[in-house]
Amino acid sequence: MKIASRAIARATDVEPLRRQMLAEHAYERLKELILDRHIAPDSWMAVDVLAHDLGVSPTPVREALGRLEQDGLIRKMENGRYRTEPLLTRATFNELYEVRLQLEPFAAGSAAKHITGEELILLREVELSMHTAPTGNVYAQFAQFTTANAAFHDIIAKAARNRFLYDAICRLHSHHRLAQLYLHHGIIDAEPALEEHAAIVDALTAHAARSARDLMRGHIERSRRQLQDLVAEEGMA
Repeated sequence: MKIASRAIARATDVEPLRRQMLAEHAYERLKELILDRHIAPDSWMAVDVLAHDLGVSPTPVREALGRLEQDGLIRKMENGRYRTEPLLTRATFNELYEVRLQLEPFAAGSAAKHITGEELILLREVELSMHTAPTGNVYAQFAQFTTANAAFHDIIAKAARNRFLYDAICRLHSHHRLAQLYLHHGIIDAEPALEEHAAIVDALTAHAARSARDLMRGHIERSRRQLQDLVAEEGMA
């Protein structure tokens, strides 16, 4: 009788999976340390030192630093070393919002014309998730809210169907940079932000371009007025 051959069991995914998990752990831990300012703003980050402190090899730390650079929380210098971004000053805070006011209302208006049913479902899910997210005064307590907030604006920007516009909005890293202001304060504008988000989703669902544009502008203008007090409390020039 001929015995059917069996495939030989392989474990080729074990090491890549372990490396991926270590990199994710390093990313989340370093992000927490940066946003809680245990790693100070505008300071150097040494890969070997961070690897030792986290109990991992340098490889997952380098991968984590690459993601943090994409988040706009650190930058790679010409000498190849990494440095955390400084806190927003009054000047850079206002510059950030001036650009947001040029880009994001336009993106919302365009998204109202092009957004798909699947994107609307996802947008509503993200918006609803923020209602139960903690809004405390350290990163672990506001991470879910800020992550969902960033995803909310990202879905809208992507739905505008303009690659150059989307890239420009992404490069602002606005929600990661603004998250640095919430330390010791928490999400001080959670309630109005949730109301504004719900209204924006309704306008997008109705494919009301002008309404979506105006609501997004009002949302960003209100956020600017409320969060500028946090910049003032930091005492940044």
